[in-house]
Amino acid sequence: MNVKRYMGASVQEIMSKVRMELGPDAVILSQRSVRKQGLMGWFQPPMIEVMVAFEEGREPLRPAPKPKPKYPPIPAQTPRAGDKPVIPPPQTSGVPTAQARAAASAIAEVLSGQRGKQGAIVPPVFLAPDEMPARTPAQDDLSRPSPAARASAPDQDLVRKVDRLSEMLSNVSLNLTSLSSSGSVASSLSSDIGPLYLRLIEQEVSPDLALTLAREGERLAREEGMAAFEAMKTAVANCLGEGAPLKPGKARQQVVLMAGPTGVGKTTTLIKLAALQSVKENRRIGIINADTYRIGAKEQIATYAEILEAPLSVVYETDGLTGAMRAQRDRDVLFIDTAGKKPSDEKHKEDVRKIIKTCKPDRIFVIVSSATGNRACMEIVRNCEYLKDYSLIFTKVDEAPSLGVILNVAHSSGMPVAYLTFGQKVPDDIGAADTGKIASAILGEGEAW
Repeated sequence: MNVKRYMGASVQEIMSKVRMELGPDAVILSQRSVRKQGLMGWFQPPMIEVMVAFEEGREPLRPAPKPKPKYPPIPAQTPRAGDKPVIPPPQTSGVPTAQARAAASAIAEVLSGQRGKQGAIVPPVFLAPDEMPARTPAQDDLSRPSPAARASAPDQDLVRKVDRLSEMLSNVSLNLTSLSSSGSVASSLSSDIGPLYLRLIEQEVSPDLALTLAREGERLAREEGMAAFEAMKTAVANCLGEGAPLKPGKARQQVVLMAGPTGVGKTTTLIKLAALQSVKENRRIGIINADTYRIGAKEQIATYAEILEAPLSVVYETDGLTGAMRAQRDRDVLFIDTAGKKPSDEKHKEDVRKIIKTCKPDRIFVIVSSATGNRACMEIVRNCEYLKDYSLIFTKVDEAPSLGVILNVAHSSGMPVAYLTFGQKVPDDIGAADTGKIASAILGEGEAW
């Protein structure tokens, strides 16, 4: 069998070509809608691709050559002044022939048993031109699609794609503009600091913050006699502040609250942190699960709690939190997992406030996924302003397209970074934040953990 590909604007057009070239024995293998390659393909309607198989050894038919006229063609005559224009007689090929009428009747019989949304299908009636009634202006208006109908047509998909493409082009333009202005700023800095400033920009550190750090790096290099890289590393590390990992407290129990939106790895981070305290710090841990919204959260925590031999309490209302804490008062560290919701959800904020008022946590950790980008992370910390004091945990650092988000969020919130997570292994893939390592990684040297 041989296979041939046909492209056309419609299936009917392609099938006409197939029947003409390959005959009635050709077999349709597949049919799909495709777009032309390149940028202009988004602005044109999709084409139909049909794969056809035909018998081996049979060549596709070619259109028969046009017969040569028996008589030579009459040369065109140039009209002379005064000649009347010749008006061609009206064409009557639009009137259905007897064969077409019979075919239409057969189709109507096949479809007569089918019912659409509005009832039975009415067979078509063909009228000759002289039998057709005159159309009124009102009928002409009704025959035109309304603006709403045009908006609901399949072109909407094309409009959405064009809008998305326009947004992408706009972002590219903004990035090019930013890079151009960054290049001019870098030229105003010292030859050693300029490249490090551009490195901050590449890591998506906000331009204003990057320039402030570059000026501070120049000052440290000039006044303290530091090398350019060490001066910039010191400036970035100072901006991040000191790390704030969980440390053994006083004799009484430490209560740790985990907060953050859905999808950032909050529950997994709690498990890693609890295992870290249990295995490496040899502390007795307890877990209270207040995240009863997410499917599977209870089972996930229960599995690890059993492995760590840690008691697990599940509370569905804030009123049950006091009793759960009392039942685990012998634990050194008590972790409380809260539900993940949209950062701007006011009801969720009120629920967290009630939990904080009831459990009075010693530490609050806000979980931020560094893989979600600057915009989403900044929205998270903006909506955490109702929390007076907390520390940051950045998850999925190994998946982050850039590390500048850590610096941006820490600087904007003014809160310290406590931990980074960088994989799926429990408890290995979590570590206390080392601001020196983070600064070096942002500047292009080593890993952040």
